[in-house]
Amino acid sequence: MSNPALQPRHAEPVVDPRSGIVTKAWADYFLRLSTQQSSDDLAQLYQQLAERVSELEEDGALGFQIFGQDSIIFEGSTQPGSVLVITLQGDQESPADTSYYGTGPDGVKGWHPVSGTIQVVAGELTKAVDADGVTALGLADVADAGTGALQKTQFDGKGRKTGTAAATTTDLPEGTNLYYTDGRVDARINLQKGQPNGLTPLGSDSKIPSQYLPALAITSTFVVGSQAAQLALDAQEGDVAVRTDLNKNYIKNAGTTGTMADWTELLTPAAPVQSVNGQTGNVVLTAADVGAAPASAAFPEAPNDGNDYARGSLAWHPLTGPLSKYVMLELSPVTDQLGNPLTDQQGRPLYFNTPQIPLAWIPGVQAAVKTVYPLSALPPVTPFPREIYVSGTSGVPGIIPAYSNGVNWLRFSDNTPVN
Repeated sequence: MSNPALQPRHAEPVVDPRSGIVTKAWADYFLRLSTQQSSDDLAQLYQQLAERVSELEEDGALGFQIFGQDSIIFEGSTQPGSVLVITLQGDQESPADTSYYGTGPDGVKGWHPVSGTIQVVAGELTKAVDADGVTALGLADVADAGTGALQKTQFDGKGRKTGTAAATTTDLPEGTNLYYTDGRVDARINLQKGQPNGLTPLGSDSKIPSQYLPALAITSTFVVGSQAAQLALDAQEGDVAVRTDLNKNYIKNAGTTGTMADWTELLTPAAPVQSVNGQTGNVVLTAADVGAAPASAAFPEAPNDGNDYARGSLAWHPLTGPLSKYVMLELSPVTDQLGNPLTDQQGRPLYFNTPQIPLAWIPGVQAAVKTVYPLSALPPVTPFPREIYVSGTSGVPGIIPAYSNGVNWLRFSDNTPVN
């Protein structure tokens, strides 16, 4: 059997009283039954229905009740043989297509505008109703937030958003604000190559071609030994010439006269010594320049008078004899009790520190005048040469030799006065 839920409502008439034909609701129901039931089942159902209809038409003793639900009203009696008229409250012959019949939200039965049953969500849809009650729906305008990550959005044919994904500049069509591409950058670089205030290109050797470099001044250095050689140089401005004959350096200026005016001498700090013996430059001195004997002059031999001489200050000086200014001293060797000389571990002789003056070494002084005087009773000082011995001197045991210089008696050892 069919699903009872698919049957028309109990208040739905089977036959339209005005046209005398089956109503659309029941006709659709019968059509659905035809697709679900066998022909035998349908024949039985039609037979049952026909019998029920015949009973109603013949006013058969059929017990039933009719109630007016919601918008349905009825007039007449439900007794057998009476006529029952079922109508809609507030029904009209030509209702507008902008209205619907039923019980409204306020409980009033009748015709109500369709627009009253349509509700829209604020900000999503708009609704407008004209004077004829026609309802127009539209999409509400959405304000541009102006922020957020760049996204690309997919829409269907009805304009509904079906999805979003992260977008890149590749997804954007070209416009006035051009985005980066390798080709666009390469074209811009090529446009700037070799242009004023542009870019300097590199050659195939990864170096800057010479046409993009300013004029360079390369300085060369020439070593020459004369002015003629210097003036013959194929020199450019800034080149340097080193003159070995003058010990000077010159730099080429912008001159083109072919003379030394084309060269500027390079200055050096002045040396502390400006001149030597009145000479400047490469100074060469001779013995005559400083008052000396020439190196080739023969030095005279010492006098051959039997005395000893020493060379000093370009002259011979007597070490012994009446004119000698020197006294030769002698250190006495150290001996043991038997008179044998003593030596150190290397075999060298040992000597006393107090010098002794042999009497024969004092020219013009006889042994008879070498008298020992105590320090407290020295004789009057007489001109040299004269020698005495002095005893009793402080810190020196024994006697010490002394000589006269015409003023004092002096020690032979250190030429200091003994008194």
